Amino acid sequence: KFDGDGFDTLYIELEELNNCIKHIKSPFYKKLIEQLILLTHAIILYKNNDDNEKSLNKLVEAIKITTPDFSLEDYNLFIYSSMEIRILMNMAFVLNRLKHKDKYQEIMEFCINSVEPNDEMYPKLCHNLAGVYRRNRDFEKALKFSNIGIDACQKTGSFNGLSILYYGKGIAEYKLNKIEYKKSLETSIVLCEAFGQKELKDKIIRNCKKFF
Repeated sequence: KFDGDGFDTLYIELEELNNCIKHIKSPFYKKLIEQLILLTHAIILYKNNDDNEKSLNKLVEAIKITTPDFSLEDYNLFIYSSMEIRILMNMAFVLNRLKHKDKYQEIMEFCINSVEPNDEMYPKLCHNLAGVYRRNRDFEKALKFSNIGIDACQKTGSFNGLSILYYGKGIAEYKLNKIEYKKSLETSIVLCEAFGQKELKDKIIRNCKKFF
């Protein structure tokens, strides 16, 4: 649901995780589930725009379960797992909403340099970093990271996030006056249809109508 834009019903997973943890005896698995509960709760708060500070605090609490000495001031001193990178990425989202745009970009750049291209988080980070450069009107870099993300998906055979990467690629190409932008946007829509991403498809179409 994190990767498929299934945020509207994420509360179901949160309820199931809270029920699940009551029956787990292994301290190791208990910690991982507790981390997932905090991450899920933080994302729900963020998506509902309920309380950004509370969302950030829950993300910090989540990452401290596996990296106890973590702090936002010296986050770059640690080595992170893929799940921790996901948590760190979501911290960046919240910081961006709290108007810390430089910190958002800094964390995203750190995250993408902390994972291998075959990591499941890599294409998502490419998409988000491309978005940073689009907002900064650096469309060459935006296109570069969209292409890197697409290439990573194709090499690993993991097509999760491919539709949104093609969308970002199309926007960057349009801004750079490249005629192939239409093909990229059409590919994005076709991929949404192929993977049953109706909400994402509708969102992309709405955005395209606004841009064009």
